[in-house]
Amino acid sequence: MIAGASTLGGFWVASAVRGATLSLAQPEVRIRMVPQCSQGACFVVLRHERTSANPASLLIPLAGPWIHLGTGRPTAASAVGLSLLGAGQAVGLGMLLGGIAMPRQVRVPLQRGQVLQVGAAPLVTPGGLGLSINGSL
Repeated sequence: MIAGASTLGGFWVASAVRGATLSLAQPEVRIRMVPQCSQGACFVVLRHERTSANPASLLIPLAGPWIHLGTGRPTAASAVGLSLLGAGQAVGLGMLLGGIAMPRQVRVPLQRGQVLQVGAAPLVTPGGLGLSINGSL
């Protein structure tokens, strides 16, 4: 569980840092001439449009790099980096969920002849998800 949480958190922090550096950069802006008509007159208006993707999507855990990869126009090197960030977050989440779902028993001797057994398992009900912790003495 610790390795999964660390991997997920590390790749998410790297994604957030990348999003912060992109938000500090100058956005790409394209100026277009757009016709606009009102009651009886038509004229041309200059419209400023942002052409670069919103870097705030990189703050979304797990999906952020994939959203930015699809909405932005990254270079080949940036696409590889975004893919690594997304894959690293997915692997970290898988390790975290695998660690939570893995059944295990811990035996801690209390006194001579007595043993404490503690186990944890995921709990899935129609009303939600949880973690079941059981034990015996």
